[in-house]
Amino acid sequence: MSGIPRTSDQLGPEAQKLLDYLCDHPNEKYTVAQLANIAGCAEEDAKVHLEALAYQGEIEKERPEGGETVYCRPRKT
Repeated sequence: MSGIPRTSDQLGPEAQKLLDYLCDHPNEKYTVAQLANIAGCAEEDAKVHLEALAYQGEIEKERPEGGETVYCRPRKT
């Protein structure tokens, strides 16, 4: 995807804040609205950052059947 940083080393402050939060709360699932509130940014901005992080493989994106999309950072073993 064009314009998406290739690594987490190139993240902006809001995206880094989202990644840090998800790393501190492994295996917990959050909606875009919840994460936007945590990062203190607009939902649309949070969604763009989360999509980039998912594209990079830093986090996982799930859409439960009939539910809202959620994001999480799996616990690394």
